[in-house]
Amino acid sequence: MREIAVGIKKKKRKVVAIIFIMAVMFSNFNMVFAADFQKTKNVFETQMTDSAESSEEEKELTPEEQVNEARNALTITSGAAILIDAASGQILYEKNAYDKKYPASITKVMTMLVALEQGVDVTGIVTMSEEAVWGFDRNSSHIALDVGEQITVEQCMYAVMLESANEASLALAEHVGGSIDGFVAMMNQKAEELGCRNTNFVNPNGLFDENHYVCAYDMALITKEAIQYELFRTISSTSTYKIPPTNKQPEERNLWNSNKMLRANYEGYYSYLEGGKTGYVVESKNTYVAFAKKGDIELICVILEADGAKMAYAETRALFDFGFNNYDFIEVAKEFSFISSGYTDTRDVIGSLTQKQLAEIVIDRESVALAPKGLNASYFRYEIICKEDLGSETEEVEDLFLQANGENGVHIGNLKVYYEEQQLFELPIWTSVKEETAVNPADYTPKKKIMIHTVVRVLFLIILMGGCAFTLSTYEQRKMKIDKNNKF
Repeated sequence: MREIAVGIKKKKRKVVAIIFIMAVMFSNFNMVFAADFQKTKNVFETQMTDSAESSEEEKELTPEEQVNEARNALTITSGAAILIDAASGQILYEKNAYDKKYPASITKVMTMLVALEQGVDVTGIVTMSEEAVWGFDRNSSHIALDVGEQITVEQCMYAVMLESANEASLALAEHVGGSIDGFVAMMNQKAEELGCRNTNFVNPNGLFDENHYVCAYDMALITKEAIQYELFRTISSTSTYKIPPTNKQPEERNLWNSNKMLRANYEGYYSYLEGGKTGYVVESKNTYVAFAKKGDIELICVILEADGAKMAYAETRALFDFGFNNYDFIEVAKEFSFISSGYTDTRDVIGSLTQKQLAEIVIDRESVALAPKGLNASYFRYEIICKEDLGSETEEVEDLFLQANGENGVHIGNLKVYYEEQQLFELPIWTSVKEETAVNPADYTPKKKIMIHTVVRVLFLIILMGGCAFTLSTYEQRKMKIDKNNKF
């Protein structure tokens, strides 16, 4: 027995030893494995991080991000600047656009606008007065017109826009407004009509006065209106012009456009430029307004307080390139749906807008607006405005409505299209039948109301049926209990 016990003890020692050795080996293996695993894990995580960063870099930017990136890359050092769509007035870029600045000779864009708006006869004769000839600083720009000298209105306009002749500006003001003060009042009235926010004119030529100021946004509005006149476009795009001999000048005068970006031999020549106006006085530094067209897109740029003409030209080019490279026209109403905008059908839209039972609703789905390249309808927000709520806005779209629909429809409202917080476009909404077909509003119930009533009725029936089922179930249970008790 003793030998057996000793044998068992030896076997136990061997087993314990084996277990100990295995434990040590397993422990070492665990440490090595853990180290290798951690190393592998670190390598994997590094690869994943690098892959994620690479993926982030390769991620394609959205249209808005692409435009914002291009906009942020612009370096505009002038005191104020703005770039707008010439058709809609949509702002594509702005810097201090509403700050008060001195305009210098770009004032003459408004001088031209007021004269053209008054329907002045361009063949009429302008006679230079003493105030026009001597009523300004003779060290500023002029073409040496003399008192009593006569030129045509058109010749006067070319002198104003090409050579920035200050005496010609004063003479044109007197000819159109009766007096310089009378004409200046007309300029300020026009600025107010256009919706200018920070503008006040004191003279028609732009020579410095503390009370003579504009902002970049206002100058863009003024230029947008001026280019509606073909003569303004023609004059401002002309490189050279000759005024023939007059009653005071035996020789012809050669006029050269001060806008060098129009000159093909100038280093800063811009092939898409159509026209514009330069300006300079010490207090305003260099100022510049220009309009350019590439394809179907026409843009207006305003630069104020530039350090030199070259800077004004360079920043104008940069802004035009930004606009042409990053924006395109898109049919803003092509994908629009009244139903997806919260209306159940076109009948419901009519009911909401007019409370009258009319026929088919029509909008111009081919209308376009300028938007970042690559945008589609999913980026736009739409708003439907009833005609009764439009107020003065109605007149602004009535002509468009009549052009598209003639006299055979009823204008019932407008569709406004927004991108981010900016209104891109406004379209009239009309019906294809006359208003005589309207019925009493009390006889018409929009489909939305019908649907609400139907849902309420269905819910009521469900609750009623549920109540009946519960009552019947309770009655059956009580009856079974009574029958069970009666058996005993």
